[in-house]
Amino acid sequence: TILAVKVNNEISSLYSSVNISAYIEPIYDNTVEGAEIYRRSLCFVLLGLLGKKYSQDPSLAEKVFFGLCLGMIADILLNLRYVFPKIGQKIFLVGILVFLAGHVMYIAALIPKSRCLTFSLIAAVILTAVLIWWIFRRITAKPAFKIFGIFYLGAIMVMTCIAIGIMITDPSAFSVMFSLGALLFLASFTFC
Repeated sequence: TILAVKVNNEISSLYSSVNISAYIEPIYDNTVEGAEIYRRSLCFVLLGLLGKKYSQDPSLAEKVFFGLCLGMIADILLNLRYVFPKIGQKIFLVGILVFLAGHVMYIAALIPKSRCLTFSLIAAVILTAVLIWWIFRRITAKPAFKIFGIFYLGAIMVMTCIAIGIMITDPSAFSVMFSLGALLFLASFTFC
């Protein structure tokens, strides 16, 4: 099974686009690099499990852990589209739905901590609209992929804006780390 690709000798996600002439080499699950990709995904889940065990807010930790588990399942689904190419697009869309469900769990974890939810949601709607306009000027996609992409990107932006709002109104190690993680995830989804 192909887990990722090397684009000009740099590991890249299977759902990132290549907009340059490049040398592309697949990374299979039975290679050292393939095992590393599995370990990275599993590490997120294990860190979530540790956080859940030692958290002072079990409800938040449980939702984040469940979101991480959904993210790992979605990673697997995105890769299965290459194993079953005849139904690959459907598997990809289900993977995006599972990722979306994971981000809904992150949002559900953050909402009780938010002191500026309305402002965060307004900012997320505006920023999502701008980002979608920018992205769709640069790529073409089938209507189903656009619809799924809009909802998924919207969920990522809502999560990020709520996290940043929490960081501003209630700074803590948790809020800074969650905001940084959300921003990095948004950047990787948008630019990679």
